Amino acid sequence: MVNLTPYMRERLGKRERDQEKRFLPKRTWRFDFASNDYLGFARSPLLRERILRSSGHMDCVGATGSRLLTGNMELAEDVEGELARFFGFPSALIFSSGFALNCGLLAALCDADDAIVMDENVHASFKNGLKLAKAPGYFFRHNDLMQLEDRLQRLQTSTRAIFVVVESLYSMDGDMVALPELLQVCERYDARLIIDEAHAIGACGQRGRGLVESASAQERVFACVVTFGKAFGCHAGALLGSPELVSYVQNFCHSFIYTTGLPSFSLLAIREALALFAEDPLPLLNLQKNIKVFNRHLGMGERRASPIYSFPFADPCRLRAAAKNLQEKGYGILPIYSPTVRKGSERLRVSVHAHNTESELLGCANELGAWL
Repeated sequence: MVNLTPYMRERLGKRERDQEKRFLPKRTWRFDFASNDYLGFARSPLLRERILRSSGHMDCVGATGSRLLTGNMELAEDVEGELARFFGFPSALIFSSGFALNCGLLAALCDADDAIVMDENVHASFKNGLKLAKAPGYFFRHNDLMQLEDRLQRLQTSTRAIFVVVESLYSMDGDMVALPELLQVCERYDARLIIDEAHAIGACGQRGRGLVESASAQERVFACVVTFGKAFGCHAGALLGSPELVSYVQNFCHSFIYTTGLPSFSLLAIREALALFAEDPLPLLNLQKNIKVFNRHLGMGERRASPIYSFPFADPCRLRAAAKNLQEKGYGILPIYSPTVRKGSERLRVSVHAHNTESELLGCANELGAWL
């Protein structure tokens, strides 16, 4: 085999020396407090049965090509229509993943005379997309709308179009954007809001359909990103927006144009997960109940609505020891290191799910308390 370059060896060696080298973990713990399976759909026998039953009627397995060539299917367009209605948007466009969507979207939308302003804690997929875009990028402090407004004020007269990029529920911090206030700031400066609801759909909002749907703000948002590999237990992502935006993205977004369409099985899985969520409110109610229970055990009060908890550790050695100890006791809790989060903000990330029992929640809170 051909050897790695010196540059590659040095990078990998540094990860090993810092004890931050990544490995594919084996899920050996008994209690899930790590996954994004907030509703338990990924392990749902009922959802599995529904998907298998519907898959018996597939016309074909694979899409056979990109959707602009041979890979478009009536099933894909039907599911996109269902997604648009489900989230209250005029149109939807399915991508192979949320990461591919976010990487390609900014590069497609922006010209050199435009500007992109994003929360410093947005997902790496958007930051990668910024590198591909022609437009200059600017960051504002996490959830600091005053600094965002200052950025927009300075850019207003010097750029043709401004795009503001945020998440509704931040995957590493577990906090939410103040959507009504954010919309007001964007509208004051005619900035187009792009919001990633990957972790919010199925978990947050009045009906569990995210913050945009809960606030009936679909007409005020330029683009909304949703994904199905988290609360809905499937895979893929979708862009929600106007028919004109969807048409534009079909024409200019490379991560859509040059990607093979989803196989029928994945499309059916999305359809069945949405249908199950709409028909059965119990998983969402159980998740909301468990969040309140966990809040109470942690002494955080019951108003916090996020299923994601973040516990920073100043000492990386102590963080490693805490994660190892918790996992040995059966709690699936993972440490998060740089560069996933900024250096100095390493943490334990804990996710609560609909399927966690009260005894699991109490035990987890007690074990965490010994380290916090």
